[in-house]
Amino acid sequence: MTWRADVPLHEDATASPLFRAWLRGDEAAGSARDELVAVGSDPSGPAPLITAGWAPRVGADDPRTVSNLEALGRGAARAVVTGQQPGRLGGPLYTLFKIATAVGLARRSTAAGHPAVPVYWSGDADDDRNEALRPRVWDPRSPGGLALERGPGRKGPGRRHPMVGRLRAGETVRLEAAWLASVADRGGAAATLARLWNMAVEEDWTLAHLQAETDRKLFPAVGLVVVSGDDPAVHAAAAPLYQRILADLPGLAAAVSRRGEELAARGYHAQLAG
Repeated sequence: MTWRADVPLHEDATASPLFRAWLRGDEAAGSARDELVAVGSDPSGPAPLITAGWAPRVGADDPRTVSNLEALGRGAARAVVTGQQPGRLGGPLYTLFKIATAVGLARRSTAAGHPAVPVYWSGDADDDRNEALRPRVWDPRSPGGLALERGPGRKGPGRRHPMVGRLRAGETVRLEAAWLASVADRGGAAATLARLWNMAVEEDWTLAHLQAETDRKLFPAVGLVVVSGDDPAVHAAAAPLYQRILADLPGLAAAVSRRGEELAARGYHAQLAG
């Protein structure tokens, strides 16, 4: 989208019809303004994930992260949440823009008297090897600058690729580690990430671990809480929600289908299916 101070966002032609309708406040799509006002005025309460005993594996020894987790557990702060699936070199640039936006909103909320904590949900259980690692990798040292490294081909019947978070760094990011090492002399984030990727390869971390460490290293001063979507403790904490879903799968599927049909009848995409 192209933002201009004198042009309403819903007039941007590149946005989806449903998103533009939400920004306008159309009846079928709801109202962005009303939802944001409701979020801003909603009193904080204890975060269920935190009170269920979950704690991040990465950052649990960082005083700022520990303080943020304690505030969430007491209901003394709200969470500003964003997320994305991991990818090459941590994923596309908009992953960092998402985190930076969550950090900025949390700071703004805190400054306005509503303490908030930035939380990043790493969707490492939402992409498999083929989805996350299929793109081509650019390496300036290779002929023409392109080092082609593809993920495996399409899945056949009965075959499943492992989720990206469970892949081992020693098998999947050596090319990236070598490229980062070649630019480490630029200092700053380049040097930090080169050390991190080298450590990940040497110690054969999972990609979930590497993603979490990377995000926290790039935003070191905010106590960023990073959640791995494939963390068994997260699933255990979500057990009550899973039980509610499983108790009425047919009803939920029917409700989703009805809503999709309503949206499609109004000219939007159905979004989800039962």
